[in-house]
Amino acid sequence: MRHLSLFIALALLAGCASSGGRPEDVDYAREALLQSVSAYQICLKENNGDPKECDGLANLQKADEKRLERLTSQK
Repeated sequence: MRHLSLFIALALLAGCASSGGRPEDVDYAREALLQSVSAYQICLKENNGDPKECDGLANLQKADEKRLERLTSQK
C-alpha cells in the first residue's frame, strides 16, 4: 500500500509538471521577449530603419516569441 501511495503521488506530480510551463519560466520568457523587442527597436532607430542591420536581433526576437508561445500553449 505504501508503494501504491508513492506511485500515485509521483504520477500526480508528473502530471502537474507536464501541464504547462512553470510561472517563473513564463515570466522569464515574457521578460526576455520584451527585452529583445526593445533591443530590435533601438537598433532600427539607430540604423535609420534598415532591417538588414538588425537581422540578429530580429532572429532573437522571433526565437523569444516561439519560446513564450511554446510555454503558454502547454497549459
